[in-house]
Amino acid sequence: MEEKEELNWEELKEYSKDELEKILKEKQEDYNEIEEMKEFLLKHTTNHHVPGYTHNDYMVRLQDLEKEIEYIKKLIQEKS
Repeated sequence: MEEKEELNWEELKEYSKDELEKILKEKQEDYNEIEEMKEFLLKHTTNHHVPGYTHNDYMVRLQDLEKEIEYIKKLIQEKS
């Protein structure tokens, strides 16, 4: 799984609404891509063992993205 640049929460406060919306779209696309990869892995490895840490890695990344998405949505709402 490709590592993305870590989000700087404090810097985000300084971004314009348009910049935040662009970042939000990217984060949502990342979330959907990881969700699809996780689903693909689980569906196509039915007869093969998938290590627990692999599934956990997907879940942790999805949870991190959910937090980032919610925070960005909050900032966008505050700027509206």
